[in-house]
Amino acid sequence: MGSHITRAWRAFMEELEHTAKQVKANAEQLESVCLDKLAHLYQDKRRVRKQYQEEHTKIATKFSHVSGKLL
Repeated sequence: MGSHITRAWRAFMEELEHTAKQVKANAEQLESVCLDKLAHLYQDKRRVRKQYQEEHTKIATKFSHVSGKLL
């Protein structure tokens, strides 16, 4: 009877270890995907901010030019 319990316990522990390895691998993959997406979002934010600043500068320059002619 003891050998049945020992085998059952060993099988349980092996399955638990296998599950833990799967959880760890999934967590690492999720981390990698999230970091990649965050990096892309950050790059997009910088690109859009630069475009906004350039457009704002163009508009401000045109406004200043037009305002100068009116005065």
